[in-house]
Amino acid sequence: PRAFNNNAGFDLIIGNPPYIRQEQINHLIKDFDYKKLLSKLYNPFKSTYDLSIFFILRSLQLTKIGGLHSFIITNKWLRANYGIPIRNLIKEKTKILKIIDFSGLAIFKGINIDTMIYIIQNIEPKQENKFFYNHPNDLRLIKDDGRSIKQKNLSDSIWRFSDKLTHEIQAYLNEHAEKLKNLDVNIYFGIKTGLNKAFIINDNEKRRIVRNNPKASNFFKPLLRGRDIHRYNYVWKKIWILVIPAGWTKEFYNSSKFDDNQIENKFKDDFPYIYSYLLKQGKKIKGKRKGLFYRDDQGDFWWELRPCDYYSELEKIKLVWNRITSKVDFQLIPKGVYILDSMFFIVGKNLKFLNLLLESSLNSFFIRNYCALLGNGFYAASQYIEKLPIILPENPRPFKILAEYLLFLNSDPIIQKDYAEQISFLDRKIANSIIYELYFNHKLKSDGIKSDLIALISNNLEIINFKFFELNIKDKMGLNYNVNDYKQIKSDNLSIINSVFKSLINDKKIINQIQEIRSHPWIKKVESF
Repeated sequence: PRAFNNNAGFDLIIGNPPYIRQEQINHLIKDFDYKKLLSKLYNPFKSTYDLSIFFILRSLQLTKIGGLHSFIITNKWLRANYGIPIRNLIKEKTKILKIIDFSGLAIFKGINIDTMIYIIQNIEPKQENKFFYNHPNDLRLIKDDGRSIKQKNLSDSIWRFSDKLTHEIQAYLNEHAEKLKNLDVNIYFGIKTGLNKAFIINDNEKRRIVRNNPKASNFFKPLLRGRDIHRYNYVWKKIWILVIPAGWTKEFYNSSKFDDNQIENKFKDDFPYIYSYLLKQGKKIKGKRKGLFYRDDQGDFWWELRPCDYYSELEKIKLVWNRITSKVDFQLIPKGVYILDSMFFIVGKNLKFLNLLLESSLNSFFIRNYCALLGNGFYAASQYIEKLPIILPENPRPFKILAEYLLFLNSDPIIQKDYAEQISFLDRKIANSIIYELYFNHKLKSDGIKSDLIALISNNLEIINFKFFELNIKDKMGLNYNVNDYKQIKSDNLSIINSVFKSLINDKKIINQIQEIRSHPWIKKVESF
């Protein structure tokens, strides 16, 4: 046909390709390696592409030079790692005309997949090419809102459709900051059980088991879930996780002397209440169609959890956050408190500073511009969080002290309520402002704003007793501790914080500098997120 003569291809290709996850592609045709065939037909190829990506590649092959191509399609490839090759191809080899991102809007009834429309021209883009981008909150606003984006400003890692001011801030941070992953920290995901309903145990059941089988007490760890993490505090719901690590049983029973059946009988004799409880759960609960006894995430025996190299890290103080959420909160939690694999945690240096930074107003800017959108929320996996721009302070003292103030004031609901004014001031004005000065000091100076706010505030701060942090979880767990000491620590800490609050709020030089910093266009932009 004429479409494939000299300038081969169609003038226009439009469509709505199916979304089929990459894990399902090789099941489309029984006993046929479909991915192997696709790898020979398409370049760039990645084994983790979902099926819709191959429709994009084929359509570009069939569109003539200068022709137009448009799909309404899943938007996962816009921000996911597997989409990097196709994003780079579109950025470098086509002229983008329009992208409408419908994240959070139901476009197709009964289909829970975030969707987008793109229009591209099969021609290499000019340096100055701009395209229209919109992420509407309402389908009626597709044309009314939106903005013009420079195509060359799309990054190689994750596409962020930033306005001019946001792009300037990002460029500044890229120049002056270090990625989180390059600091003295390690990032891990929480613990995997393979069957949460069996290994997550309520307080009454845990007490019953330990009362009848005291040797089992060391297997129980207090557990926090994503819903338990809040701004500068956590709420432990008296939930425990049963942790018998892979390899523990064989080591405990000297496996060279016994076979597996003998070891199971010994475990049953030594820990009868754990054994009977799990056995009962295993018979009535199925998970991933394999249940307790044949699940993938287990150790040498069905009562053990999967191999894990970082149990020791879970026993440390750590900074945790939820992976999928509408608002990403980071919270410091005590030693020995465990989290599930739906969450991540950081261990290492500067955790109190990081807690203050990642709960400042910069957090919203970071999350929206460095993490993937997921419906009306965010996908804050470690692959995104590890790339957050971090500027460490030369003097960490004021940041550390303010973090301790806010962790303390929010640790008790009564204190939280009674000291709401102090919390708001220390958090929203003081902490935010010293973070702004730390991060944007060069820009502020170049624009005529001279500030020594960090030093001024540091001179007013007094150290509180951080022992409350460990006593707080002991109090919640009903463990033994000196109640009078805890009450005295609370009283002393409140007295110190109240005194500091009064000195800061009445210091006109500090208040004036805060107002001047927050008047800068970049800071206004950050606070708009």
